[in-house]
Amino acid sequence: ISRALSLPLVVEYNGSEVWVSRTWGRPLHYEKLAMAAEEACLRHAHMVVTVSETLKGQLLEKGVPEDRIVCHPNGVDPDIFDPNRYSDIDIAGARRALDIPVASTVIAFVGTFGRWHGSDVLAMAIRELVESAEDWLKHNHIRFVFVGDGAMRSRAEEILDTRACDEFVLFAGLVPQEEAPLYMALSDVLVSPHVPNDDGSRFFGSPTKL
Repeated sequence: ISRALSLPLVVEYNGSEVWVSRTWGRPLHYEKLAMAAEEACLRHAHMVVTVSETLKGQLLEKGVPEDRIVCHPNGVDPDIFDPNRYSDIDIAGARRALDIPVASTVIAFVGTFGRWHGSDVLAMAIRELVESAEDWLKHNHIRFVFVGDGAMRSRAEEILDTRACDEFVLFAGLVPQEEAPLYMALSDVLVSPHVPNDDGSRFFGSPTKL
C-alpha cells in the first residue's frame, strides 16, 4: 500500500509479537511466517517508532538503520492525571461507591494485569501480610484495590480467595479509561510491582504507571 500510494510506511514497534506469544502465552501456529512478516515490516519501513532504548537496541540488532528509528517513550497527560482535580467530596463519594470506609488507607494497583505487571507477586505479598499481620491491617484501616482486567487477574484473585483476605481486598474490575484518574486519586499509595522477563532479557516497556 505504501508503494502503491507513494506514501511513507511508519511502523510502531513495541516488541516482537513472536517473542510475546512464545514467552507470555503460547507459540503462534505460524511462528516462522509471523517472524518473516515482522522482519519485512521493519526492513521496508521508512520510519520505525518505538518506546524505549531497550527496543531501539533490538531494532539496531535486527539491522534497522539508526537514522530510521525514533524513540518516543510512553507518557500521560499530567493535567488529566492530577489528583488535585478531585475534591475531598469527590474522593469520599468514590470510596463510598466502592464500599471502602472513607478513613481507610487505600493501596491500589491500576493496570491491564499483564504478566510483566507483577499483580500475582503483589497478591502473594498481600496474602502473606494478611496471614502474619491481620491485626496491624485492621488497626491501620488498610484496603487493597485492584483496578482493571487481563490475563493475570484470575491468578491474583485465586491467591487472595480466602475469608481473611476478603476484608482487606477489592477487585474493582475494568473501569472506563476516563475514570482511571479518579481511582488513582482516591488511593493513598499506588503500586507498580513490575517483574523481570521470564527469559532474563531486559524489560523493554515504557511503564506509564511511573
